[in-house]
Amino acid sequence: MTVGWRGEYKIDLGQVICREYVLWVVDIDTKLFRSFLAVATERSFSLGARRLGFSQATMSLRIRGLEEKLGVRLLDRDPRNVQLTAAGRSLLPEVRALVGMHDEMMKRLRAAPAVAGVRLGIAEGHVASLLPRLMRDMRDDRFGVQLEILCGTNGCLQHMVVSRRLDLAILSMPGSSAAGLDLCSLQLHWVASPGFAPEAGAPLPVAWHEDACFFRMSGTAALKSAGVAYREVLIGSDERIVQAAVEAGTAVTVMAEGTVPPALEVLPPDLRLPALERAAVRLLESPGAQSEAVRAVKRRILGAYRGAEALAA
Repeated sequence: MTVGWRGEYKIDLGQVICREYVLWVVDIDTKLFRSFLAVATERSFSLGARRLGFSQATMSLRIRGLEEKLGVRLLDRDPRNVQLTAAGRSLLPEVRALVGMHDEMMKRLRAAPAVAGVRLGIAEGHVASLLPRLMRDMRDDRFGVQLEILCGTNGCLQHMVVSRRLDLAILSMPGSSAAGLDLCSLQLHWVASPGFAPEAGAPLPVAWHEDACFFRMSGTAALKSAGVAYREVLIGSDERIVQAAVEAGTAVTVMAEGTVPPALEVLPPDLRLPALERAAVRLLESPGAQSEAVRAVKRRILGAYRGAEALAA
């Protein structure tokens, strides 16, 4: 590309002459520079053309086109020899650097890893605490990974991993479960809006997710075991709906430690609600061979739960 200034417009404003210069740009195809470099190296149109794999006539047209675009003569020709002009000698190092930079750029781009898709499921209850960090870490990762994230219930995500519709899934499971990789263990708590007090003698109002939700199964098992009467005010498929019902002060729910939002609080022991078990947070992997992209996401998930040593593993 050649850049310069062309055009001058004079407007007589009494004692003032105004000049306006217009920027002009000439884009030059890299193949013209490459042709000039071949002829300058071989000192021959025919040998330069053979080096690039086309005819001598095509080479002549390209050199002439380059000279016309630049507005200077680059080569002196005679039947026996080709010599660089002063302009050609001056331009040669820059052309060599330009062509070399172009080739290095193409080599680097072709060697760059392609963006690979990874399908990740995250059980509701872990989205807010994990997703922002995971997305930030994957954005800075050296692998080109495009995450496709699905949030849902434990049972639904587990089925999708087994059927290979998901590559990985982060689930809450009973502590006795041996499926997948252990990420951490979290205590479950009864949670409600600040100042919530159950009505004396009335069934405990509860709100939680659908049947496949481990938090719901743990809560109902604890209530039944302790003989506590309850009524289900809301059964939702989205954790935001459940959270909204609890924030309104209409019900209690079950959440894991570290995932309770600021608008809610863990209920104190003096309410005499039955104790809840600990939940095992586990990473399930789709059966079969894993791509490097899936392994990269897996390392980031392990790092988020286990620390920096998991990233180096």
